[in-house]
Amino acid sequence: AGREIPNAAVEVRLAQPEFLFGSCVDAKLLGADTAEAKRYRERVLELFDTVTIDNGLKWPRWSSGAAARKEAIDAVEWIRAHDLRLRGHNLVWPGWKFTPRAVVSRPDRDSVLPNLIDEHIRDIMAATAGRTAAWDVVNEPVHERDYFAVMPESQIAQWFQLARQGDPRTQLFINEYGMLNSRSSPEML
Repeated sequence: AGREIPNAAVEVRLAQPEFLFGSCVDAKLLGADTAEAKRYRERVLELFDTVTIDNGLKWPRWSSGAAARKEAIDAVEWIRAHDLRLRGHNLVWPGWKFTPRAVVSRPDRDSVLPNLIDEHIRDIMAATAGRTAAWDVVNEPVHERDYFAVMPESQIAQWFQLARQGDPRTQLFINEYGMLNSRSSPEML
């Protein structure tokens, strides 16, 4: 009521800062039952309000089988249960070295790649819809260009559209490095 309360004890806790404090986290340690994993989880909760899962949501790991997918989803659920924000990383990394081996080794890979990417985006967005604050839709398209030898760069727009359809509320990004942090950055344009 605007009146001073003598000798009152006041405790203030920042609930959600304007600036996100984040890190990549290890999905295995989020789900493990060891002393090390317990300490790890405590530090994650102490230091961060936003996380991304190491490789668990990347296409090669996501498509490697039911155990890997379960590990990733369990990590997503732990993150949500502890009120952390999750940034999905990444839906498409357009280099062959970041592509599932089963896709790279297909003799018809160039012709089926666009459809396989679309299927992957639909699949992972369905599994994570409503659980992420953001997604890196495409990772390093300036530096990783293998896909663009077999499809137009404009395909990136399709990836964003599919991600938006899969989760209309999550923020969508292009993740790139070296854009503004060196004298050579203007040369990237």
